[in-house]
Amino acid sequence: MKFEDPFASILNLANHAALQASTCARRVVTLRVVVLVLVLSTTLLNLSSYRVSSVSSTKARSICDPYKEADTYVHPGSAVMRFLNEGRNNHGSCRVEDSVEVLKSVVNKSAVLPDFMANKMVLFIGDSFERNAVKHLCELTGAQIMSAKLNGSMTQRPNEGDARICVIRDPKNNSIFVAINIFHFGVLNDFKDMPQLNGMHWSGDSPLNVTSRIAWIPSFLRNVAAVAYPELCSLNGQVCPTPHFFNHDDKETPATLENSTPKLLSDNPFWYPVPDLLVAQSSMWDMERTRWNYKGSIDEMAQFAQDWREAFERKVLEPIDEIFGRASHARFDEKESVFFLRTQPLPVKGASQTSAQFSMVNTMNQMLRKGPRKVGSTEWGVLDWEELLRGMNDCLYDKVHPNAFGSRVLWQLILSRLRLSHKSTSSD
Repeated sequence: MKFEDPFASILNLANHAALQASTCARRVVTLRVVVLVLVLSTTLLNLSSYRVSSVSSTKARSICDPYKEADTYVHPGSAVMRFLNEGRNNHGSCRVEDSVEVLKSVVNKSAVLPDFMANKMVLFIGDSFERNAVKHLCELTGAQIMSAKLNGSMTQRPNEGDARICVIRDPKNNSIFVAINIFHFGVLNDFKDMPQLNGMHWSGDSPLNVTSRIAWIPSFLRNVAAVAYPELCSLNGQVCPTPHFFNHDDKETPATLENSTPKLLSDNPFWYPVPDLLVAQSSMWDMERTRWNYKGSIDEMAQFAQDWREAFERKVLEPIDEIFGRASHARFDEKESVFFLRTQPLPVKGASQTSAQFSMVNTMNQMLRKGPRKVGSTEWGVLDWEELLRGMNDCLYDKVHPNAFGSRVLWQLILSRLRLSHKSTSSD
């Protein structure tokens, strides 16, 4: 499978700009007037729409789904289809239900979980963006966050690379909604910098290689069940395994890869709760930790993107398909999971990845929007997170990472896809 090359358009744009330089010089005065009018008009529109501070923006802004033609590249069963054409009124505002607010009402016991969220699991495989998405969901809804090592041992003192688990319970209907992130360390990393990260992101008790980390996920999902979501064991007629709690004070037998490795599916298949929706990404980790110059040439950008996309498909998407895909022999149910990549919100001025139009982040986003469509038996949709956050600099808590509002936008995308997937399954 091949991706479309995103760099040809960049080169063509650069050549066109050079040819038009002299013409543009004669139009400077006229353009300045036009630009000034546009800026003033845009500013007035923005002020009327967003008369809020970054603190209150969560409630004041409409969170909408940008897709209009998404059903043209994956089948409806993947839940990537036309959605907001019916959800927008003539003024362009969004009437889509704020599903995060629904989850908050469930936590407050003033609502029940909708059918499309009941007993469903969302699994992220990525970096700090995914970890923060799970953390922010608990913060936004008032649910309690839990943490665990990659082998499924629960921990109360997690490092940045440990998993986060957010469970929202509906006691009225005895149902739950689960969100989990699994951290991975990129696909191009040679791991030479990991000793410096020891203790912060990694403690030596799990593999660094992303393919091996993915292979541990079924055991993780099974081993945390007794503490995190025993309801899913009962629902599937299973007995949850006895939970294990990580002992941070055990100095005699420190956790190592050898004594932390769980039972794997390759050893003997076993039941585990299969996620209903899975999001995979982690390009920022590679961009931050490879020797690539963000101000380098287009050729350097092209080579980096080529290396990354080939490694990401081979080391992340193919292993995910083997374990969670429709044709997988390692599953004990017939659940129709849906799979998504996501785009990366653009960093703000002053970050190491500046220049929104020609940054590596922008280039990677363009590449992700074009593919892949299918890897093995798994079709991948794209959650265009960046398109929704474009221009909203107050949606980042630093120069790169989205804050709680930014994560709320991502959740609105995810939950809309979960709703569509549920409708598609129900109608079959």
